[in-house]
Amino acid sequence: MEPAPSHEASRAYQLEMLDHSLRRNVIVAMDTGSGKTRVSILRIRAQLERSTNEKKIWFLAPTVLLCAQQYKAITAEISSMPTRLVTGHDNVDTWDASTWEALLNGTQTVVSTYQVLLDALVHAFVRLSNLSLLVFDEAHNATGNSPGGKIMSQFYHFENTRGGSTPAILGLTATPSIRADVKGLEALEILLDARCISPTLHRQQLLQHTSQPRLRAIRYRACASFIETPSLRSLQRECAGMDIMEDPHVTLLRAKNTERSRRELISTLEGQKTWSSDQINGFLRRAREVQRQLGSWAQDLYIWQVKTKFLRSLETAEKSPHSYISKERVYVASILRKMYAEEPTQSPVNLASMSEKVHLLLRELLTVQGYVMGIIFVKERVTADMLTKLLQSFTKLRDRYRFGCLVGTSNHQQRNRCLYEFPESANLDTLNDFRLQKINILVATSVLEEGIDVPACNLVICFDGPPTSKSFIQRRGRARMQKSDLLLLLDSDVTEIQRWSTLESQLAKLCQDSDRKKKEREVLESTQESMSLVFRVPDTEARLDQDNAKQHLEHFCQKVAAGEFIDHRPEFITECIDDALGCRVKAEVRLPTCLPANLRKFSSASAWVSEKNAMKDAAFQAVVALYRAGLVNRHLLPFEVAKVPGEEPRAAVVSVEPVYQPWHDIAVAWDQAQLHWKYRISLHGPNPDLFAEYSLTLPVRLWPLPHVFVHLDHDTAYQVRFSAPEAMSTTQSESISDDTSTLLAVHFAHRWAPKDASHVIKISADEPIAIEAIGKHPIDSTCIDVTSKRYLIRDTFLSPGIYVETLPSKPPIDMVQRPFPRYEEAPEERYLHLSKWTRRADFLHRPQMNPNSSGQVPSSKPYSRVLPVSYAKVDSIDIKHARFGMLIPSIMHHVEALLTAKKLSETLLQPLEISNLALLLEAITFRRVNKSMNYERLEFIGDSILKYCVSVQATAAHLHWPEGYLSSYKDGLVANSRLSRAAIEAGLSQFILATPFTGKNWRPLHKADFLDRSSSPSARELSTKVLADVVEALIGASYMCGGMPKVIQLLTIFINDCSWMNPRQGRNLLFQASTLSIAPNAFLAPLESLIRYTFRRKSLLLEGVTHASYLADTKQRSQGRLEFLGDAILDFIVVTNLSNHVPPLPHHTMHMIKTAMVNKDFLAFLTLEEYEHADPKGQNTNTVTAHRLLALWQFLRHASSSLSSAQSETHKRHQEIRQDILQAIHHGKLYPWSLLLRLQARKFFSDLFESILGAIWVDCDSTAECEAFLTRFGMMPYLMRILRDSVHVQHPKEELTKLACAEKVVYNVDQVLARDGEASFRCTVLVGDRQLVEVDGGLSREEVQTKAASAAVALLKHSSQVLPL
Repeated sequence: MEPAPSHEASRAYQLEMLDHSLRRNVIVAMDTGSGKTRVSILRIRAQLERSTNEKKIWFLAPTVLLCAQQYKAITAEISSMPTRLVTGHDNVDTWDASTWEALLNGTQTVVSTYQVLLDALVHAFVRLSNLSLLVFDEAHNATGNSPGGKIMSQFYHFENTRGGSTPAILGLTATPSIRADVKGLEALEILLDARCISPTLHRQQLLQHTSQPRLRAIRYRACASFIETPSLRSLQRECAGMDIMEDPHVTLLRAKNTERSRRELISTLEGQKTWSSDQINGFLRRAREVQRQLGSWAQDLYIWQVKTKFLRSLETAEKSPHSYISKERVYVASILRKMYAEEPTQSPVNLASMSEKVHLLLRELLTVQGYVMGIIFVKERVTADMLTKLLQSFTKLRDRYRFGCLVGTSNHQQRNRCLYEFPESANLDTLNDFRLQKINILVATSVLEEGIDVPACNLVICFDGPPTSKSFIQRRGRARMQKSDLLLLLDSDVTEIQRWSTLESQLAKLCQDSDRKKKEREVLESTQESMSLVFRVPDTEARLDQDNAKQHLEHFCQKVAAGEFIDHRPEFITECIDDALGCRVKAEVRLPTCLPANLRKFSSASAWVSEKNAMKDAAFQAVVALYRAGLVNRHLLPFEVAKVPGEEPRAAVVSVEPVYQPWHDIAVAWDQAQLHWKYRISLHGPNPDLFAEYSLTLPVRLWPLPHVFVHLDHDTAYQVRFSAPEAMSTTQSESISDDTSTLLAVHFAHRWAPKDASHVIKISADEPIAIEAIGKHPIDSTCIDVTSKRYLIRDTFLSPGIYVETLPSKPPIDMVQRPFPRYEEAPEERYLHLSKWTRRADFLHRPQMNPNSSGQVPSSKPYSRVLPVSYAKVDSIDIKHARFGMLIPSIMHHVEALLTAKKLSETLLQPLEISNLALLLEAITFRRVNKSMNYERLEFIGDSILKYCVSVQATAAHLHWPEGYLSSYKDGLVANSRLSRAAIEAGLSQFILATPFTGKNWRPLHKADFLDRSSSPSARELSTKVLADVVEALIGASYMCGGMPKVIQLLTIFINDCSWMNPRQGRNLLFQASTLSIAPNAFLAPLESLIRYTFRRKSLLLEGVTHASYLADTKQRSQGRLEFLGDAILDFIVVTNLSNHVPPLPHHTMHMIKTAMVNKDFLAFLTLEEYEHADPKGQNTNTVTAHRLLALWQFLRHASSSLSSAQSETHKRHQEIRQDILQAIHHGKLYPWSLLLRLQARKFFSDLFESILGAIWVDCDSTAECEAFLTRFGMMPYLMRILRDSVHVQHPKEELTKLACAEKVVYNVDQVLARDGEASFRCTVLVGDRQLVEVDGGLSREEVQTKAASAAVALLKHSSQVLPL
């Protein structure tokens, strides 16, 4: 099927009409389907934004149905402003002044019929001076003594003549109806005090798309006589047999017997006319008319339905104790009960029961080819209803068509009480079904000729001929598709043929005029004009000329304005200029709203005969201006590579310089430093007597020296604490004993020969100890020092053990777990049973397994290790020194890492003056080096801060860049490829600690070994992601140490692509660049009240709520840049709040919470939430303040009907599930991932939230107001609750993958169609080969997968069925 033309596709016309309307009163004359309603909505919004809420806007339409349609269209796009629909159905004739005052209080726009406003003006309930804009839809109806004509002549012109205040006028009408009568046009212009205008004719588009339907007239013979069916004969008989003397009305008049009643009785008897007789006679006339038009089958169905419905309604009324039933209705019912009426067959049984007119209609419907979207126009309401039922009765038609019926509404009370009139079927549901193509053939009266928006049709049938040329033109306008047909069924009667011939000649003249103008345009567009526009880029010689300018411009717009609901194409508006050379054309091109105002509109430099050339000229001027503004590059293409870097290619692993070795510098410092520094070392844990205290001396000041935990076993940890350093002279330092070698030897003597040499550090015990005391004394197994386990016992290899007991003899070898070599040859004597002394050298990492809970079966051999007494030696150094000695390698590694951090702070990061070495150490430590202290947490914080700084930098430094350029710029600077390159170029890689400490092959670090630098360490390989992560971690550390000033200093060191500015400076530039002030208006006031913040620069708020589809405001940019800023600000606020949490949160927890807080579905939910708003009182202070519910989404300025539909559908889903979501937010233990996905919210919802946040930040220069905004809309309270109550926020799919371990998780999604045609999704989850769950009812694939994952996780957790590895 050929799609109907989109209203959005012709927006240049609409903007042209809007511009005219803003300058003066106009009547916009545009063809049916060209978007007149959109022009009125743009005009209404513009009026709302330029006036206060004291004056109202009134939209007038001639029919109730059209009022309802236009009300829906207005509220869909301007939902934030209170709009009321008022028609005769509201019993307006019973309203008094207080009712009107209550209605208008807080209401900005009223939609009503002409008559409603006229009556209100007549009774002075409404004053024209209180209106700011008056819109006349179908303005050609406002003539003479019509209600619209009276509004203008009796009130508008009256106010004008006495100098009173009058509203602006906007009339809307279809062009053909105006062209048909020039005199009528002039009169209408005078009456409406407006000039009639039409959009500039875009010749190229007109020549390409102009399409008139094929016209065919089909002749038929009208029925010469009636077929008297039993039902018709019975109705005729009852009608003829009515005795007027039995009529209740006559009986009542006779009973009254007054002079007046006698006069009325005589009149009634002479006229033989009462309500009852009118009903029965009218019933008969309608039945005959139905047979004449449709045939006897439809007539019998009509008679049966009328009788059945009337009697049924009477029976229902009789059952109600509160209903009043007139005697006339009872009398009519008695006649109907006597009348024969039988329900006919389901469809006509033969051709004789249908009229020839119906035969011809059926033939056309059955023979038409392809998909049909059509309208059948009839004259009478009853005919429309019965023809619809007749067509629906045929199976062949039902298989192909879906029929609907639409007739006009009526306020005439007599018509509504008529026996023979069916209840009105006109409603918006029928129209919506037709628009959605659930109905593809609509049977309608003239109500559908004008005003009502319906899809373009390819078949229009005039079942009853059009009564006027205007009616014909309007019906023809409904057949707007290419290759469409307009069929007219015409009576072969001579009079009818003559009437049609006269009408046809009038229409032919109109068509000839149209064809002549079309040919004139063809000639003009084919005119050859000399045209030579050339521009060359100086350094590249890239060429721009008139032939490629439009192509370049369209490519640029496509790149910078891509997005949903956005038409990125440049819009051209042409204007005819009369000069000495005749009528010539100038063109203006309008570019997307993401560009600044000075780069949005460009005009052709010259006037041209050809519209095509005028548009080429305008496009040429635009591209040249964009080049000079730096928005296209030296090759005349968007995205200047030099200024907007994309992501660089990145290798996974790169070769970098070796890690910094601090011990060489320490060895040199021992000889050169004039001061040495002493630190006291103490260990704190479960048993305070297990360790002694020591002194650590270094030739450098290392402070603060953070504490470190050492793990003696899986369950026991001690904290090594360092005191503040005490400065000493070298002489004092030399006087302190150096016990480092001894302390190391106590533990490691069995691994290498003890050597009493200077180390790179000096550790001193508080009591004298010597290497000679290690394993030098024979053992006395009865000595208390041995049995108390104060000293280590060693074998001949100095391997240590701890005394357990003395055995009287040598135990058998099969009772010893670890017998020493040549055990059988050992002497027979007393033996010592010893427990194992640990051989570990790494105490920084917790052992992976607790031996007591490892599940290993205890050995059946009772002795772990035994030693002959003659082989054994005992130390005279207390075992607590051995315990400390075994920790020295771990302590030295800790000090080495701190020395590396210190070197980094004194060299590369020296300008930052960071003194917190622990934070720097955390920033440069890879996770596998130290799980308890690694850069991941700081990297998470730094990532957000970097994004924030880069976003502000890009936006402030490039005020004219659109959001697409800003995003590309940001992505280039924050990419891992750029950050890893920055780390390498700055020399950061040497300070990154990526190799874990194991203690394996550890040897003493003697000073002499480091003074001899005969060999240099080799290069190493690092992951580029690690390099990038460390840069971000340093950004996080800088922020934690000194806020934004230190972050900017650090960025200056690593990234020199720009001159970095503090975000506050950037904000000041953005604030100064915003429009200074705009007039207070009725649109922004309730929005400021809703967000509880009053803007100093209202233009920022206006920009924040302007979608890129909204082109009417040529001075205001769309929200893209502020959304770009707001996204970064939101991240920054959430992450900084998480980073300040006490106790500190693990990296993965912060990441999950941030993902939950900033995901677009949650932001959309906050945007959809409604809050009570009190509208300000009007001038009458006694008026009760009006309260209504408002939500952020209602304030989005846009011009897209598709976006309006998306808003409406999402709002409906929100209302259905909001209580479930709120329950989860306020009380639930799980984050509502699947519920939020069920909203199916499009991105523009979250964009609006972020852009308003960005606007607040620019306006107030504070994240405090931004946090207040987030608090107002529920984000911060939910964040606090997540932290307080440990709400589980992990995404179900991520959690299921974790629970599945090594098994693959598969989501099989199928689409399921219900009987009503609605689609839903079903998901089956497989883990490995097992099917865990099946979930259906999803509105999207993503939602049903998430629901299924949640169900699978719950199942696994409930059954404790963790899948095997």
